[in-house]
Amino acid sequence: MLRLAPGGDADRAADAARAAVVATVPGLRADAVAVAAAAPPAAAALARVGPFRVTAGSRPALLATLAAALVVIAALATWIATLLYARRRGIRPQ
Repeated sequence: MLRLAPGGDADRAADAARAAVVATVPGLRADAVAVAAAAPPAAAALARVGPFRVTAGSRPALLATLAAALVVIAALATWIATLLYARRRGIRPQ
């Protein structure tokens, strides 16, 4: 099975693959080799989210993940700042 690049020549690729197989297997005839070539699927539309490029369908999931990560980072930063403030004041957390 050959997967072709967009605009690739299926016949030429199949002939080259057939020749390569025949050359590597002693006694094999070219007519005994079957080659299947498939065109690639159509490329999905891409959307940009900051430095990332994702398919348009997964854009909302990426935005939700990035927003959740931002909330977690902000919560951790607040927690660390509260601990440092309490330590400076000499207050021990309970």
